[in-house]
Amino acid sequence: MNLKTILFLPVYLFSIIIYSQSYSYNENKEFIVSGKVTNSENSEPLEYATITILDPKDNNVVTGSLSDETGNFKISTKKGIYNVLIEYMSFKNKTLENINVYNDLSLGEVQLELNYESLGEVEIIAEETSVEIRLDKKIYTVGKDLSVRGGTANDVLDNIPSVSTDLDGNILLRGNDAARILINGKPSRLVGINSTFIKQLPADAIEKVEVITSPSARYEAEGSGGIINIILRKSKKLGLNGSLSANAGDPKANSLSSNINYRNGKINFFNSSSIYDRLRPGNSSGITEYYNGDNPSTFFSENRYRERDSEGYFVNNGFEWYIDDNTSLIGSFYYNDYKSDNLESNTINELDENSNILNSITQNDMEGDVDNNREYNINFERKFNDDGQKITIDFQYENSKEWENSIIDENQIISESIDENISSESYLIQSDYVLPIGENKQFEAGIRISNEDDITDYRVFDNVNGGFIEDLNQSNLFQYKEKISAVYTQYGVKVEDKYSFLFGLRVE
Repeated sequence: MNLKTILFLPVYLFSIIIYSQSYSYNENKEFIVSGKVTNSENSEPLEYATITILDPKDNNVVTGSLSDETGNFKISTKKGIYNVLIEYMSFKNKTLENINVYNDLSLGEVQLELNYESLGEVEIIAEETSVEIRLDKKIYTVGKDLSVRGGTANDVLDNIPSVSTDLDGNILLRGNDAARILINGKPSRLVGINSTFIKQLPADAIEKVEVITSPSARYEAEGSGGIINIILRKSKKLGLNGSLSANAGDPKANSLSSNINYRNGKINFFNSSSIYDRLRPGNSSGITEYYNGDNPSTFFSENRYRERDSEGYFVNNGFEWYIDDNTSLIGSFYYNDYKSDNLESNTINELDENSNILNSITQNDMEGDVDNNREYNINFERKFNDDGQKITIDFQYENSKEWENSIIDENQIISESIDENISSESYLIQSDYVLPIGENKQFEAGIRISNEDDITDYRVFDNVNGGFIEDLNQSNLFQYKEKISAVYTQYGVKVEDKYSFLFGLRVE
């Protein structure tokens, strides 16, 4: 081997290494696809046009963005061949096919033509709450009604026919307080025993409410009084978008709510948050007359004053992964923290026939409440066709803690103090299969496994000679465990859009 050959070999090997590294680098590098969207008639820029980069093989979304106020857009994507879809309301869609991206690429000015046919059909519709009637339920889509703006879930529910809330915040369905409350189709400790979470949940976080007055075999036996299913809002728009709402009122009703969404290709991230500080005073009065035969009547006047001062925050974070056009995986995490100081004062006066006070008692109940709840959810959905045939698998885990302290006094003398600590832990595994048969028939089947473990530490202290002594006859430590396994199947038929029949069987 001569010297010339020896010198050539390392140079050749070095060239191969450099070329290989450069090739690998370009494969993983992202390039910028840019352009400008304008009106073909006057070349004016179109702001908020949607630009979507699609895989030409199956038209799956790879990534996308929106045009800015000057009509310009920039999208980052890897090397490859793509279709580029440009959309704008009332304009004809435009698709640029087989765009080869191997370097930064400018598409130049993309002009869209007005769609006169769609313009002739445009209607201005207020974004109000709408209703959809299904085989087994009514679905109320929550709009941006001024009556619920800046309010809570209680305000939303009060606007739905057959649903109401009482002064204590309990939810009634057709006057029945035994209604089961679900969050995103599943039972949730977030709702709380006294519907505390519903008072905290901002109206802006709710997308729709499903009302099921006669629950089918799909739902557990606890829903015999009816079911109210609250669906929380998730946006699916491309890019980064969101909304921010601030409200103030008198008496104190201050809140700040946000909904944020970011979608890039097949991944969608969403967040709903709210922080609030509210004061809800109230009072009532009444007089009761007791007839004593021939003797003068006895009268009792009662005056109640109530003040509820609460503050807290709520966070709902999650993601959606669109594995393909028919398969998705959703994960979410809920957390809420709630504190309140409640005062209820009740004065009862015994009166004679001349309204003179014979006896008077004033009882005050001062209650402090601290709650925090965590909930984790995973949902898998597979659609088999466009007719609605699908299977879903859900897993849910949650834990919560609640502390309450109540001090009761009569005529400014403390008589009793009550401490209550509640800790809860539960999980749920559920799978449902839906098979539409034609336009008016549907078959469903599913399985459900749940486990719940609640511990309540309840302590009562009596005032004895100025000191507090625990009343062991009333204090107790109570643990409740529940394990339920269930399977169900049901078949529904709709006849001439007038009658519907649902036959089901559930075994728990």
